[in-house]
Amino acid sequence: MRKRVKVFIDEMKLHVHCGVYKDERGIGVDAKLSVEIESDEFVDYEKLYQVIKKVSNGEFEYIETLLETIAKEIFKIWKVKVLKLRLYKMSLPFENTMKSAGVEIVWEAE
Repeated sequence: MRKRVKVFIDEMKLHVHCGVYKDERGIGVDAKLSVEIESDEFVDYEKLYQVIKKVSNGEFEYIETLLETIAKEIFKIWKVKVLKLRLYKMSLPFENTMKSAGVEIVWEAE
């Protein structure tokens, strides 16, 4: 029997300087980030939280770039089998009727 363990953080509240529009990067936008990690190693979610907080303080034009930067930092610390990052922007710089919009990226070890 094979055991699978996932460590997760669900909808971590962030204020990110991320967006195509200069105002989004300057003022920043409210966002929520969910992360799931599957690993055979112990993953400390307090340390994971701190890594995400540190990286998300930067400025990014694209959500994908922010998520890739977070992933690179995670890969430096833990041996990951599967990593799923999902970021939702809660405020958008155009008129809309959406609750949120965002990007999800999944990395899987080969």
